Amino acid sequence: MSRPSARNTPHVQYQFFSGTADVVKERMDQGFVDMGLLLEPIPLDRYNFIRLHEIERYAVFMRPDDPLAEKELISPADLAGKPLIFPHRRKEPFTSWLGDYYKEENMRYSIMLPSMGAILAARGLGYMIGIRGSIPFCDPSKLTSRLMVGGIPWHSVLAWKRGQPSSPAVERFLQFAKCFWGIEEAT
Repeated sequence: MSRPSARNTPHVQYQFFSGTADVVKERMDQGFVDMGLLLEPIPLDRYNFIRLHEIERYAVFMRPDDPLAEKELISPADLAGKPLIFPHRRKEPFTSWLGDYYKEENMRYSIMLPSMGAILAARGLGYMIGIRGSIPFCDPSKLTSRLMVGGIPWHSVLAWKRGQPSSPAVERFLQFAKCFWGIEEAT
């Protein structure tokens, strides 16, 4: 069997929607989205899914001329008293990681997608906590990232609603995803 690709299905158009895992799940539940790429932990009891092998690591994003950019790893103490930019959906794991160094008044911004946080961090308005690979095409002269001490690892899943009929295009995309990532379907 040849490797499925968009070139093998020239009459199929794929539309990508970006949002938090909660928003994407809601759109799947309503039938507006066929499948979603979701960051765990997230309840998957109503979905079939493929778990990706890659481990996502959270990092702290900042300007490259910031004194913290000289460090290899960022600790909770490094962020004490600093303005923070948190992912909207995932505040609790970071407040736990920060421990006694977390102060509500330091959480200046809550972001839905990392691109907005990257703009804020690049302008020196705060330190964004986000997935290291979420800003793949940033200008290194404006934004850099450092992993967090004891980093929080996460997995992503490609999920679709259990028991919902799939179109041939969706089935073909699923074949492509399995082949591309070299993984099998979970139950």
